[in-house]
Amino acid sequence: MPLLPSVDVSILLTCYNFRPFLRAAVTSLLAQATEFSFEIILIDDASPDRSLEVIADIKDPRLQVISHEKNTGFAVSINEAFALARGEFLARLDGDDVWLPNYLQTLVTALKANSSAVLAYGNIKTIDAEGRLGDCASARPTLPALRDEFENLLICHHTCAPAMLGRLAAWRILLPWPERFRSGLGDWHFNVEFAKLGPFVYCDQIVAHYRVHAGGMHHAFIGDGVGERNTRFILDLHLPELQRRNSAIDISEIYANHLLQLAGAHAYQGKAQDARRLYIEALRRNWRTLFKRGVSFPAFGTIIFGAKGYGAIKRMLGRGAVN
Repeated sequence: MPLLPSVDVSILLTCYNFRPFLRAAVTSLLAQATEFSFEIILIDDASPDRSLEVIADIKDPRLQVISHEKNTGFAVSINEAFALARGEFLARLDGDDVWLPNYLQTLVTALKANSSAVLAYGNIKTIDAEGRLGDCASARPTLPALRDEFENLLICHHTCAPAMLGRLAAWRILLPWPERFRSGLGDWHFNVEFAKLGPFVYCDQIVAHYRVHAGGMHHAFIGDGVGERNTRFILDLHLPELQRRNSAIDISEIYANHLLQLAGAHAYQGKAQDARRLYIEALRRNWRTLFKRGVSFPAFGTIIFGAKGYGAIKRMLGRGAVN
């Protein structure tokens, strides 16, 4: 099928074993209610579950499908897709997430109205494997809509990949996608790098559904250690510059807070030894984190009794609502 002669937006969709979700992802892109032209570059990285079979009947000139004969890994696939992109604006989507019909019109309009912005983003709702909607996820205050996000992104990664749209020219400066981010936190790394190039513009609308399921990144990158390694890499790389920009900020507190989040994730997965190690390091880096709301009881409980013992004590004391 011949390519469209020109497009305003390139959409990169990567797929590996997303058969149950891929059709919903693709149809959500094709259903965009927008005046802007777009192309979809879909790369399936030799999915063993033959994901592409579920969209074999979709014939649309906006959709370009590339199927790898052998698995190359996420970094190779996404860099291949970036090389093919032709639009002024670019969005990236995993094959298990879903856009709402207002996505493109909302975010492209925001970038066009704010020429200094390098990236626009909105809110998401989580969605599970069965399609049940969860909470709206946004840690971003609504005002001001246009702002420097460098410090905010290091404190809390409040943007989410399926709800972002960037300028392709900015992406070209930052690429290629490093192999170390083949699974986990590459979006956070690139968002911080984007924030060095210019401000972001925020749209206070839900524009996408972010899929949370057993095969997703959040369930994998804790178990194999990628989450911790890449968190430390990002913080070690960018926090010194944050300190240079704002000498009054306490970067030890930022580092400790991220370690606490990792500790909680390890505890949730029953990895008591790693949870204790991270809790202790967080307190050594910044002892004041102990007094953060919801930290002291889980920290001491996990350190002393382990994750399973802490859970049992919570149930015994009727404190199931404690984080």
